[in-house]
Amino acid sequence: MDQSFSVDNFKKILSYENRKGRNLEKEFFPAIFDVTKAITEINKKIHTRLLVKTEDDTILAKLNEDKVSKKKLKQELIEKQLSEVSEKLLDPKFKIAILKVETDDKPVYTTKDTAENYFAIKQLQYNVKKSFKVKQANRFAIVNQINSLLKDNFPKIVLRTDVKSFFESIPHDKLLAKINDNPLLSFLSKKLIWKILNDFLVESNVTGKIGIPRGIGVSSYLAELYMRDIDKEISSLKDVTYYARYVDDIIVVFTPTTNQKSPTYEGQVKNIIELDSGLKINQVKTNEIDLVKSNVAQELNFLGYQFQFKDLKFVQIKLTNEKLNKYKSRIIKAIQEFNTQSKFDSKGARRTLIHRLNFLTGNTRLENNKANVLVGIYYTNSLLSEPFDDLITLDRFLSDEVDANITNLDLRRRLKLFSFKKGFEKKKFVNFSSKTKRIKLREILNTL
Repeated sequence: MDQSFSVDNFKKILSYENRKGRNLEKEFFPAIFDVTKAITEINKKIHTRLLVKTEDDTILAKLNEDKVSKKKLKQELIEKQLSEVSEKLLDPKFKIAILKVETDDKPVYTTKDTAENYFAIKQLQYNVKKSFKVKQANRFAIVNQINSLLKDNFPKIVLRTDVKSFFESIPHDKLLAKINDNPLLSFLSKKLIWKILNDFLVESNVTGKIGIPRGIGVSSYLAELYMRDIDKEISSLKDVTYYARYVDDIIVVFTPTTNQKSPTYEGQVKNIIELDSGLKINQVKTNEIDLVKSNVAQELNFLGYQFQFKDLKFVQIKLTNEKLNKYKSRIIKAIQEFNTQSKFDSKGARRTLIHRLNFLTGNTRLENNKANVLVGIYYTNSLLSEPFDDLITLDRFLSDEVDANITNLDLRRRLKLFSFKKGFEKKKFVNFSSKTKRIKLREILNTL
């Protein structure tokens, strides 16, 4: 396994990200990007010339010659500029500079927008992933597995919990011990991780050496590494028939073999998570439901879904109150920003509001994603079951907000055509242009 921060590895990253749809040439290497555009133009001219089918191939020959020359120049530029990036990373003084970004929830962190930071993080992620054989859980797979398990009406006890301030609670000494014990991870990779953790302490102003920067790509792999032993221990508990964790959200399904439960399943899981780890479970978000002998109505919230049960039987799947309220807050925010912006740009404000409601009530394809992941009211909430009460509630809420805050009658009529329920049932697809996607939709996407 080649873990070097070398030109050859950076070429692989450049090619891989390009296939995913992220143009690193345009972002970091304008000289290379200009040559790529020139090659594209030559290809168009060659294609046109071939369609003409002229006997005189002098021009065609010249175009092909120019193409070969430009491709050679491109490779030379790639070699030169990636060499410069590699040299900066190999400098003993180099560190991946991180920046703190305040949010409505916990602070997130990002790196300074430079080629050396980007390629360092990408190579570091690869090195950690391969050395420790860690991978991030698949949210879609987990919710589908849980859906099947909870619908089978087989007697079980289900525990849902999460780790309180997960990223912010991981102790450096225990994490670094796991990292340093692995002889496969390169020394430079270990050194960069150490620098990131120390930079995080400076940026976050935390007391004590705890926490990893939420939002930095490699942090997710470090968190998975830290939780690996805890995951194994919980999975090995007596009566456990299913265990899954998505970042800090944990769900455990127990199938009791006796009526005796001492200590409680919740207590066993709590002891494993909190014993000598520096972590604490979030008691407010911890819930154990009994589908063995409890006949009261019960509900389980997990990854944005609320699974409801009555008389030990599955009833339906709804949105959690938290997720429902997030949709409502985005509707309010979109209309408020429209009213603010329309005072000085009524046309632009109207266009932005329509884009935002289209985004909320429809479905679209993520940018820069090799898998072409679909997101939206259906694709993000596909497990919802009829009669879709939450979607009807959202439609009524949107209609009420439009009536109360939009004075233009034509715009009011148009906005009332938007429907969460129809967007879900018909899988309404909205193909946003690149220009549209640059409009401030990030705060909406982050809630879905």
